[in-house]
Amino acid sequence: MEGSRALLPTLRPAGELVTYLGEAAAELRHGAQVVLNVAPHGCMVASMGELLTPAIEACAGRGRVQHLFSAEGDLDEELLGLAVLKALGPERYLQRRPAPAAERASR
Repeated sequence: MEGSRALLPTLRPAGELVTYLGEAAAELRHGAQVVLNVAPHGCMVASMGELLTPAIEACAGRGRVQHLFSAEGDLDEELLGLAVLKALGPERYLQRRPAPAAERASR
C-alpha cells in the first residue's frame, strides 16, 4: 500500500485501486516489461487504472501497462500483441523457441 502513495497520496478511494497501483508500479520497477490490467470493463479499477496508467509508467520509470479488455468488454488481441511486441522488440517477438527434447525425439 505504501508503494501506492506516490501515485495516490490519500490512498483514497480505498479498495482494489490502491493495491493495483502499488503492485503495478512495483512489478515494473522490479523488471516486468508488461503489466496486464485484467480488470473487467466498467469496473472502477479498470477505469481509474487506465486513467492513471501514464503516472504508473512514469513512477516506475520502465515498462508498460496494457489493459486487456476493449471498451466493449472484449479481449483486445491486437492491443495485447502490440504491447508484447513493444516490450520484447521485434526480434524476440518473432523468435521461435526450440521444441522440447521429447517433442523433437518423436519427430
